[in-house]
Amino acid sequence: MGEARANPQARERGMQQKATGICLIAPPVSRENRPLPLALLCLGGVLAERGINCQILDFNLDVRQNHELAGERFFDYARMSILATGCRLFGITSLCANYPLALRLAALIKAAVPGSIVVFGGPQASSVYEQTLRKFPVVDMIVVGEGEETLCELLDALDSGDDLHAIKGLAFRTDDDVIFTGPRPLIEEMDSFPFPAYGLVRIEDYLEDDLSDYLEIEAGRGCPFKCSFCSTSRMWKRQFRAKSPERLLDEMRFLNEGYGITRFGFVHDNLTVNPKYLKDLCETFIANGSPFQWSSSASLNTMKPEILDRMRASGCNGIFIGIETGSADVQRKIEKRLHLDKAEQVVRHAHQLGIRVDAAFIMGFPEEKRNDLDQTIRLALKLRKAGVERVFFNLLAPLAGTSLYHKYSQRMVLTPDESSLGTLPFGFDDVVPMIRDHPELFSSFYRIPNPALEDIPLAQFSDFMDEMIDWFTVAYENLLEVAGTMGMGPVDIFKRWLDWSGMQWKGMEDMDGSQVFNSFPDFLEDFKEGLSARQNKVSNKQNPAALEASI
Repeated sequence: MGEARANPQARERGMQQKATGICLIAPPVSRENRPLPLALLCLGGVLAERGINCQILDFNLDVRQNHELAGERFFDYARMSILATGCRLFGITSLCANYPLALRLAALIKAAVPGSIVVFGGPQASSVYEQTLRKFPVVDMIVVGEGEETLCELLDALDSGDDLHAIKGLAFRTDDDVIFTGPRPLIEEMDSFPFPAYGLVRIEDYLEDDLSDYLEIEAGRGCPFKCSFCSTSRMWKRQFRAKSPERLLDEMRFLNEGYGITRFGFVHDNLTVNPKYLKDLCETFIANGSPFQWSSSASLNTMKPEILDRMRASGCNGIFIGIETGSADVQRKIEKRLHLDKAEQVVRHAHQLGIRVDAAFIMGFPEEKRNDLDQTIRLALKLRKAGVERVFFNLLAPLAGTSLYHKYSQRMVLTPDESSLGTLPFGFDDVVPMIRDHPELFSSFYRIPNPALEDIPLAQFSDFMDEMIDWFTVAYENLLEVAGTMGMGPVDIFKRWLDWSGMQWKGMEDMDGSQVFNSFPDFLEDFKEGLSARQNKVSNKQNPAALEASI
């Protein structure tokens, strides 16, 4: 990394840009949902406050609404949309999952708009800014970390022709070198941010038919913990920040009056981790007679019965808990350290209060053993019975910048169709060479081999367990109980199902949930008969009759 130098083209480009403003772009990430582009709306709010013209292109929404937008047809559509903005300055946000498409869009912009400036930002670009600028000249600059102040200062510098080195939180290329100006301090007072520029999009487009009164809003940023697999600590420097309860209420009232929203998803990395803040939020909502319902992420370790009581009284109707693993040993190794013995009590109490609980687990940690997987499945089953609405099983993705990535990056193996955080809305054919050539940029499309689990196709195991926990809860619990008498656990049962089904492991696309759902009752009957015959040889005391009743 070199020292900062002047940008000789800044004044010319900036003067060209001033008349047309900036276009902020959200690349496609999924056809399955249409999340509000909150990060771009927050930037748009700050830009509007400074009198800077801003437009938003949400290509993720476009591919969600029009499934014909795929491959080159999508890029033709993107080219026309980009030209229609009349802009010459473009800001592209990025997640690990859509980083390949973000880079393809950058190349498209450079070809379609001569003299354009492309600025990247977001979690992924912030984690790999130097590698990106060195490998992809279509990206001119990267806003590293929190972007509101950095982007505004950048626009001012491009307009005035000032040097860029005085702008903290900026990385750029000059004279074949990459310059990083140093980290920018986080803005401590989140209430100082203006409202997101909701008017830059059609809010109605983001309301699902069955959730026409639900919308996500930003409640704050940051988590104080340092889980080995999570990139949040790098982005927000382990600093918990949140908008005041009064500010949140103001924003909720605004969206209610303008769009009829009554249910809100609070977007925050770990909203409940600060007990004092959480108590203030609940008491403020209660004191103001808030008519709204809200949901958020939650930390298992801070969820106590009395806290859940106040949350429910203040309108909370849902929490999402990332548990990751049911193994205390793996919890320690990934630096999560949840109180797993409290999980069932927390879920049961929340369920009794009418608070929906969703829980997520991760499979494939390099430290994980077969018994650890079994413990994860048993805990997931227990929590489902205690009242968890949905259990999500995800595959580990080695995210850039995390301690897990730094430790295991040399062992990564490319598996784009198996990643839970490396999915693309219209396939991988066009981007696999890029992903293969630059693992340091696209690590979420890779996995870390684990010799202890190499005989277990984890993507298929994840799909299988989704069906078991969600649809066959009682039958599967009884199956585990009976199989346990023969020394068998969840992984053993899954491998028996693989053998029984005669399926060849080639990738997640070879098996979907409907296949598991439709075939499991027959497998259960055959498995029960096989166990019964085996047990009769060993002992007359065991009887799998419970399985019969559960089918």
